[in-house]
Amino acid sequence: AGQGIAQWVVSEANKVDGVSASLVDLADFDLPFFAEPVPPSMEAPKLPEAVRFAQVLGAADAVVFVTPEYNQSIPAVLKNAIDYLPPAAMEGKKIGLVGYSWHSAASVLAHLRTALTMFGDTVEPQLGLNLGTDFHDGALAPTSEIEEGLKAVVEALKACKMGDATVADELTEMIHVIGENMKIVRFQRVSVENGALSSYVHLGGKLADIVM
Repeated sequence: AGQGIAQWVVSEANKVDGVSASLVDLADFDLPFFAEPVPPSMEAPKLPEAVRFAQVLGAADAVVFVTPEYNQSIPAVLKNAIDYLPPAAMEGKKIGLVGYSWHSAASVLAHLRTALTMFGDTVEPQLGLNLGTDFHDGALAPTSEIEEGLKAVVEALKACKMGDATVADELTEMIHVIGENMKIVRFQRVSVENGALSSYVHLGGKLADIVM
């Protein structure tokens, strides 16, 4: 059921305006049990698959962890992958949590939130799915309440602050000023101590970037 749930999260997230989500499956990474001589907080792991994993997550603006509950906690494969992550890979990112178990994933989401305290900013909305009531014949049967619960997680991830406003607020304001509909596919905070920022517009206004 795990991959189906993760695919559903991606599909629903992509329905939210301004979001472009994709699936990252731990099964695609060959990560042995962590046995590095020093923790990633001191030195980033050099194992090629660990480097690739950190680069994949590092390229995202936000990350949603989707996990089952094993013995009231996090699956070993997920905890092992987290152990390989250097803090820099998640710097400045917002993190969302989705879990599933017979007890609405209460324990695993609490443990996962604790494990992620040194990474980014884990948003408060989270989604816990119940294997007894939210699934039929082994497949997730999302209700409107469940869909709204996931949307709340995604919207919280979008609410990255830009001064006193959020990215979504700034986009709404620019649409009002310019009079044209716009969609943010990707954003990143940029600060400059010495230098300047300028805009770059390409393909007749279809693509725009701020460049240094």
